[in-house]
Amino acid sequence: MISETGIMVPGCIRERPMATTCFKCGEENKDGAKYCSQCATDLSDTNVLSSDRTTPTLARAEPVPLVDPLIGKTVGGCIIEAKIGEGGMGAVYRGTQTSLERTVAIKILSPHLARSKSYITRFLRESKIVASIKHPNIVAVHDRGFEGPVYYFIMEYIEGLTVSDIISQHGALSPGDALEVARQAAHALGAAAAKNIIHRDIKPDNIMIDKTGLVKVTDFGLVKNTTETTGGITAADDIMGTPSYMSPEQCRGATLDHRGDIYSLGMSLYAMLLGSPAFQAESTHGLLMKQVDEKPKPTHEVDRSVPEAVWPVLERMLRKKPEDRFPDWRSVIDAFDGIRKENPDAFKCTGMLHRTPSSRFTGVSDTTPVTLPPAVDRPAFELLDADKTTPIAPPGDTIAEAPPRRKWSIFIINLIAAIVIIAAVILVITKPWQKQQTQKPDTNAKQEPKELTEVDRVAEDVKNDLENGRFDDAMKKIKDMRSKHGDKKNKKTAEKLESAENMYKEQEPVWRKFHITSNEAQKLANSGDIPTALKQLQEAAEKSVRPKIRLRFDQIMKPMQHRLHNRFRREYEKARKLALRSKWDNAIKAWRNAKRFAITRKDIATCDNAIALAKQKKVAPSAPAVAARHRKDEPFTRLLADALKAYKQRDIGSLEKHLAELSRIKTNAKEVKDLRKKLKLETMVLVPGGKNLAGGKTTKVPPFYMGVYEVTNLQFGEFIKAGGYQTRKYWSRRGWSWKTRSYVTAPRFLAVPQFNRPEQPVIGISWYEAEAYCKWLSVTTGKRYRLPTVDEYKRAAAWKKGSKWPWGKETKRPPANVRGSGRMTVRNVGSFPKDKSVVGCLDVIGNVAEWCSKDQKFYACGCSWMLDLGSIKPSTENPVQVTMRSNQIGFRCVRETKKKAKGK
Repeated sequence: MISETGIMVPGCIRERPMATTCFKCGEENKDGAKYCSQCATDLSDTNVLSSDRTTPTLARAEPVPLVDPLIGKTVGGCIIEAKIGEGGMGAVYRGTQTSLERTVAIKILSPHLARSKSYITRFLRESKIVASIKHPNIVAVHDRGFEGPVYYFIMEYIEGLTVSDIISQHGALSPGDALEVARQAAHALGAAAAKNIIHRDIKPDNIMIDKTGLVKVTDFGLVKNTTETTGGITAADDIMGTPSYMSPEQCRGATLDHRGDIYSLGMSLYAMLLGSPAFQAESTHGLLMKQVDEKPKPTHEVDRSVPEAVWPVLERMLRKKPEDRFPDWRSVIDAFDGIRKENPDAFKCTGMLHRTPSSRFTGVSDTTPVTLPPAVDRPAFELLDADKTTPIAPPGDTIAEAPPRRKWSIFIINLIAAIVIIAAVILVITKPWQKQQTQKPDTNAKQEPKELTEVDRVAEDVKNDLENGRFDDAMKKIKDMRSKHGDKKNKKTAEKLESAENMYKEQEPVWRKFHITSNEAQKLANSGDIPTALKQLQEAAEKSVRPKIRLRFDQIMKPMQHRLHNRFRREYEKARKLALRSKWDNAIKAWRNAKRFAITRKDIATCDNAIALAKQKKVAPSAPAVAARHRKDEPFTRLLADALKAYKQRDIGSLEKHLAELSRIKTNAKEVKDLRKKLKLETMVLVPGGKNLAGGKTTKVPPFYMGVYEVTNLQFGEFIKAGGYQTRKYWSRRGWSWKTRSYVTAPRFLAVPQFNRPEQPVIGISWYEAEAYCKWLSVTTGKRYRLPTVDEYKRAAAWKKGSKWPWGKETKRPPANVRGSGRMTVRNVGSFPKDKSVVGCLDVIGNVAEWCSKDQKFYACGCSWMLDLGSIKPSTENPVQVTMRSNQIGFRCVRETKKKAKGK
């Protein structure tokens, strides 16, 4: 039997009985249970759902109406006012909770997912797990439930923006803000990890910043408790998450822990610092491959304004192996604090966020620090005040009244009156209004705003003069400002004046050097030496540490680069025309000259390739020599074309004859070796027909051809290159619908080095993909290929009667690719010659299980490299889902005999 996690289990271990999900607390109960084991809710209600163990096929979402039908409706005691967001699981609305008159957020499961029991269970589980964590950086859950077909839970309403919105509107965050957002998010995820909970979808879209500057982690739709099983909620072939931020182990579908969230937070921090994700690709599959194999470029190399101090911490968060990352969230937070402690100026927060030591944060509009308490448990399902009942006293009973407060009221009134009388007496005695009239006005205080404004204006003018190269004007303004305001005793004016003078001293040499360099480069460019001018400007820009100066250098270089590219195109065209006239020496010189004006690596490579080709043409052999060589190679070329045609049609007899003749002409030709390898893999044996006895029934099996080897990555690669995943005619109706909906473009493990060698059996494919390969092979060759039935597999895999195994008796180290035979992985087909059936099929015991069908049901027959021989019988029929994409399941093809084909 193969479980949904893609791991085979012994056939004696049966699947657990169907569970019944409690609509109130999300607890899964045994089938037939009358009351919930967690909250004692009556499960006899017909609205209670049974959660099956299969992952449903996602239905297409219904067209969204122009006007949301839920707007204005009341759900869970809340009036829905507007839609504020939408995700894969459902939509989030803003509403008002009528019982407490407060604004809340209501998350509602999408109607097309509400038909699925598994998705309802996942939705209820999200609210249950999030409600179990109480932390200021995690959105609080107030209530949940369902009304008819509408499943919902009510959350705290956050008035603010997501980090993704901030990046799209304003670009990358400042280093200080980005570090602080990541630090607060790490606090939230650390609190979740303390309860064995992982988020699995950390990204800028799921991190919000409210008006007070407090970070909130949201959308726990993919949350998972690492100490619990999913109960069939997530299938093995699901890769859930956002590819731009997923960890390598999540991309591979491996087991996850909190270190996967550390990687995702690192990717989010990378995007916050630079304004875009670390990896980009044209397809989802390409993005997943980059997450698994490629290392991101250091942030300070992409953008020099990002401090280099952050990269060592970020690089450790983004390591490919989980064991190489930070071991826990406390280590991550300590590393963030260490960066800020060592570089306080480089990582200052802007007005968007304020930070205080340890776990205390201060918002923009609130000067009082907000202490972050540690995560504490709270009930998974809390009733709102509106849902709690208050006992009402029956007639005749009285409710205890509050103690009288009249005496206290009289005392307070008398006290206030006494204070007013005393204040009036003091005012009459001191007469402060007379002192105010006789006091001399403070002339400095009156002139202070005017002086400060004038100093600021002059400082701004000086700055503009420096940027535009008017150094004499800037110096004159500084001297005039010193002579006019230098003798003033006002402290603020003196500070402003000193700041302006320091700015001049600091920026004057920098801008003077900029203008000198740019003027020299302009002179070189005007004289025609644009490459040298660009080189000088690029070197100066790389040395500069001021973003504004680098931007000015870029503005100067752009028109020069445009002129240089036009010059390159003219010179290249000259060289090309010379080459067309076979003037190779002149063409080579012209291409070398064009290379001087090439800017991009592509243009340089184009020139190098053209020069190399011209050199070959220059020393090309004479026409008679070419003709003689062609006559010599003509028989080999003709035979090779015939051999390739025979291989395409899978005409094994003709292919063997052509290969024999080709070997006599060229013994070690690479083309011949490749064809021999393909011929070996396409070998099929005739399996005689007969009767099978199974389950008390006799089944007659006609003769058929079965592949000696399982279909390999090399063979399946031809199907991919031929456009098999994009051609509708090779797929069944259900298969094409599943492939389109699931965005499948290749076998699941094709990018994993452990499983993608050419002669290894192809794995990580569903029944639909194997079926499409057989249809493509049939269309290409004109023969009838298909997947085997269970009865056909048993006849082809049978070995000599009386023997326990194909190799004879039990051995300590079996000669088959199973657990205990050596390195645990998929091996090249045919690596164990003793693992052979009577008719000649290899790997019938180990390596991978194989797709078969029986009575419109689907099975994985045989053992695999992960299993012991004693754990399961090779003849066992292991039922699996049609969409299973396990690393233990492959397939081999059946070709029908001509007699049967004619009969059809």
